[in-house]
Amino acid sequence: MLHSMTGQGTGEANNAEYAVTVELRSVNNRHLKLNVRLPDSLSLFEPQVESLLRNKLSRGSVSANVQIEALRRTRNVRLDEELISEYVEQIRTALDVPDLLPTPELLLSLPGVICQTGKELAIEGGLDELILQACTSATNRLLAMRQSEGARLAQDIEGNLKIIADNLEGITNQAPLVIEQYAARITDRINARLEQHQITLNDTDLIREIAIYTDKCDISEEIVRIGSHLDHMQELLVATATNGRKLDFLTQELLREVNTVGSKANDVTIANLVVDSKAAIERIKEQVQNIE
Repeated sequence: MLHSMTGQGTGEANNAEYAVTVELRSVNNRHLKLNVRLPDSLSLFEPQVESLLRNKLSRGSVSANVQIEALRRTRNVRLDEELISEYVEQIRTALDVPDLLPTPELLLSLPGVICQTGKELAIEGGLDELILQACTSATNRLLAMRQSEGARLAQDIEGNLKIIADNLEGITNQAPLVIEQYAARITDRINARLEQHQITLNDTDLIREIAIYTDKCDISEEIVRIGSHLDHMQELLVATATNGRKLDFLTQELLREVNTVGSKANDVTIANLVVDSKAAIERIKEQVQNIE
């Protein structure tokens, strides 16, 4: 089952103290790239959130935004006395006034003096569990959207694979006719010249010329490989695991084989089928870029 790399999901969790909302957004990327945004005081939980996401997702650029609302006033606020002492010493040294006592207003306005530790906040308010619960809920909803989008992509890819398969059948049927038509053309042309100049030609020479052309235009191996790639891609569309990388590789191989058919088969009908197949492959290529 294919999963798209595009999607979004929102999860919520709350208790008597806090309400947590986690918003996830995902777009396509060759690898898994995470960008987790937490309040500064709770940045210590970033590794846990990332670990949860890595266990669920394998590819995509994922942004996680964690919002926290305090439902009632918390008392996990304290003054960093050690930092205050350092500020006082720095001010005295800078102004060269050893006995200077800065005003309380000044000290309280300095960065980091009033702090609310994320660890205390999480342990006493159960905030750590709420964050993981909300993140799990958001991830499940993101996965559901990615799976739904993946099903749509699989349907589109299957339609384009059918176009290529139908074209391959036409190419397979036309390939023998190319040799027959060439043999007829060269025979008529040579006979006309021979009759004009009253020259005879050994049949062996004619057969050798046709054999050389046949070998040059032989696309039987390419036809077999194209069919094999189509079968493999069909299997990947319904496989349990999502296979974006494998589909990407097979799409490139498919395009290479079709291009070879176009360059070897000197025939207008086959050329038209090749052009139509290449257009379908390009559509598949665009769709595969968004598959996990």
